[in-house]
Amino acid sequence: MIDVQKLPSQSTPRGEVALEVMIMPKDLNHHQTAFGGAILSYMDLAGSAIAMKRSKSKVMLKAFTSATFDKPIFVSERAVFYGHVTRVGKTSMTVQIEVWRDNIPEDTQELAGTAEIIYVAVGSDLRPRPVDR
Repeated sequence: MIDVQKLPSQSTPRGEVALEVMIMPKDLNHHQTAFGGAILSYMDLAGSAIAMKRSKSKVMLKAFTSATFDKPIFVSERAVFYGHVTRVGKTSMTVQIEVWRDNIPEDTQELAGTAEIIYVAVGSDLRPRPVDR
């Protein structure tokens, strides 16, 4: 088993809570930790909520410019996704996401991963629309 206590940690989340998920067996990989693809999907959901709130419109994913998985998340732990907008362009926004593993019985929280994601604001026709700066 991985000794998560030996891995470095940030002590305080940045941004607002955008999503909270209890990790279930369907989210696991063959190591019995959260599957990276599941975490990426949750990061996208959290990031899109932050971007929609900022743009007051629908958004579409343009790119994951980075994603890191620094600590494992285990079944029955809560994954809490924090996010904030770091850049606003004409039609796009860059959102920074942090996922924190929350072991509820032990009352411990640790930074487990990060992502930088670009979203494009779209209108009802799904075409890019300006984001108010």
